[in-house]
Amino acid sequence: MKHLLTPSALALALTALLGVSGALGVATAATPRANAAEAATKAAPEAATAATAPVQPGAVEWTAIGGNPDITFYADMASLTTGGGTTKLWTLVGSKTERSQGAIRFSSIKTWFEFDCTGPRIRELQTQFHAGPLGDGAVVGGYAETGPWEPVAEGTVKEGLSQIACPAPDSKPAIQAEKS
Repeated sequence: MKHLLTPSALALALTALLGVSGALGVATAATPRANAAEAATKAAPEAATAATAPVQPGAVEWTAIGGNPDITFYADMASLTTGGGTTKLWTLVGSKTERSQGAIRFSSIKTWFEFDCTGPRIRELQTQFHAGPLGDGAVVGGYAETGPWEPVAEGTVKEGLSQIACPAPDSKPAIQAEKS
């Protein structure tokens, strides 16, 4: 059976791993999206991680874009798609060690982001918590519900992802990608 992180644990995990640069941040407030995902999981546990995003074909080649001694941030450059005024990109946060939030144990988090390059704004379309590294292993939690648009905060990993997804003409991205 697949599990969903509680709203506060989900907020903590995502904020700590995706939303803050430098030291890992902590957020404990529940979000409406996490509450809706938790309710959906209780009603139909297998539907909580249903694939609403395009399936990544074959072997994904994750490109390291940054990190710290505990985690590495990756992007699947082949998944970068543009259309309808937005750009979409699969990302991954890989942990050097297994992490846990309550009963959920995971080693990586895959997230499908959508970028509005004119904003700049970002929103999550789908997130999957995986038991194994680099998005491998069982999906042990997550949600597939489009989140609200958020401004891209300066100095965060999301800013670096936005610069990859929405490069300014004739400029280098702040984060230099390295193939892993």
